[in-house]
Amino acid sequence: MKVWTLLLVALLAGSAMGYGQARLEFDGLANNSLPGDAWNTGAKKTDSGEIHSSGHVIVLEGDHYDFGSMQRGATLSHVFVLKNVGSMPVGLKKGKTTCKCTFSALDKDTLMPGETCEVEVEWTPKSYSDEFLQTAEIKITEALAQESIQLKVGGRVIQVVRPVPHELTFHNISSNGDSSALLRIFNFTGQAFKILGTESVEQATADRFVYTIEPLSEQELAMEGEALSGIGIRVTIKPGLPLGPIKQVVRVLTSIKEGKEILVPIRGTVVSDISVMGGSNFHKDLGLLNLGIIDRSEGGKATLHLLVKGPYRHDVRMKVASTDPADIVKAHIGEPKEINNGLVIMYPLEIEIPAGSPAANHFGSQQGEFAKISIQTTHPTAKSVPLYLKFLISR
Repeated sequence: MKVWTLLLVALLAGSAMGYGQARLEFDGLANNSLPGDAWNTGAKKTDSGEIHSSGHVIVLEGDHYDFGSMQRGATLSHVFVLKNVGSMPVGLKKGKTTCKCTFSALDKDTLMPGETCEVEVEWTPKSYSDEFLQTAEIKITEALAQESIQLKVGGRVIQVVRPVPHELTFHNISSNGDSSALLRIFNFTGQAFKILGTESVEQATADRFVYTIEPLSEQELAMEGEALSGIGIRVTIKPGLPLGPIKQVVRVLTSIKEGKEILVPIRGTVVSDISVMGGSNFHKDLGLLNLGIIDRSEGGKATLHLLVKGPYRHDVRMKVASTDPADIVKAHIGEPKEINNGLVIMYPLEIEIPAGSPAANHFGSQQGEFAKISIQTTHPTAKSVPLYLKFLISR
């Protein structure tokens, strides 16, 4: 017992002596003439109250700058100011940028605590865009909790002279009537604005397109809030275009030097005045009605709708000219009625495969071709409408 007591006393005495020696050494060093900052290696409190025990970089006045509106091909820049608000130095170097964004070399590669440096980010838009956002990365080294900073520039790219829409589209227009749409040309300069001329680029169908200058109302001009003036061009397609896709381009010549020529594609589809609508088992493009497998003891029925539009819609008459095979396929056109506020006349087409019909294969295979219904009309150009039926009558 005495031995353990002596050992404990010795340990306590040794600890006290060690503490006293260490305190004497620390006090002696603290009284030396070394700069005070050499001892300031602890956490540093920023103006915002956040504490950083190492280097930390912020962007004064924010890391996002809005250029507002800018023209295509113009170059704008913004200078971001970086500041080290931490307690240790940090290293800086350029990182990645988006494909259209560049920035100048950093004026410092090391940022001491409290120091600032400038980074200039510039961008030259090569295309038009309602909104853009580009970024430039600054990599940060020797900071414990920060790897990089993203600097962002954004805005809107405008044309000196801008067409709205950029592509004029006509949806399923009649081959026998006029169709028109308004193309708006907006001027974003302070120069006097005039349309000097218009022409169709594709000469094969150029005689079917007519361009008429129209003034824009205040409401139409307000559609482009930053436009200073604007002019409308009424594009009218005359009858006579072939059925199918529209492929035309209008060339607009203006009085603005930087936008003296504008090309606007004209797209769409010319369709017949007469079309056929059905349910999910009707393939509109092929004019094919799939009746599936029909039980001969029950037969089968279906209804399609013949739609007539265009200037001749009230005068057109229709009848079933023939069915094939005539002993199996029966068809009848019902009374017409107006739809879409009178713009379309709809005829019901009742189709029947009577019960007791002989077994037949009309699946369009080698065993049998599709059945057919021929509709005859009094329309001046769409004189007939062929329809096909796909079915099999079981034995």
